[in-house]
Amino acid sequence: MYKMGMIGLLLASLWACDREQPIETRIKENPSTFCNPLNLDYRFMKIDGGDGIREAADPAVVRYKDKYLLFASKSSGYWYSSDFHSWTHVVIPDSVLPIEDYAPAIMVHDDYVYYVGSTHGKGMLYRSNQPELGKWEKVKEIWSYWDPAFYIEGDKLTRWRN
Repeated sequence: MYKMGMIGLLLASLWACDREQPIETRIKENPSTFCNPLNLDYRFMKIDGGDGIREAADPAVVRYKDKYLLFASKSSGYWYSSDFHSWTHVVIPDSVLPIEDYAPAIMVHDDYVYYVGSTHGKGMLYRSNQPELGKWEKVKEIWSYWDPAFYIEGDKLTRWRN
């Protein structure tokens, strides 16, 4: 009896999959989620063998004052936007911020944006209160990990290791 029920369920599933029906798409007037690709001018990277890939992995976004800041791996900088539609790219040399690191962690705390990149061992913690101008300062050397993150405990800024 169990086998007959399972066969019937399988046949009904196959019959339903075989029917062509139009897919209806609905977009909320005020969406609460967003997905890539955003209209960003991110780089094209050549890899061995001549093939290429677009590079902007591990995106992280925070709201800072009246703007969104978007950081991604290997992007020669980061972007800011006031509407999450039009983005301005801030080019940062590696001498100012290790922007070419993978999987950056960013966080807003006490009117500053904090940044650390993925690394094995010690890394530098940076902060800025003028990120749209590309002005960053070193805070202190900290232990950093691959795919780092931050959290606030009370009023204390703490690293999170995963």
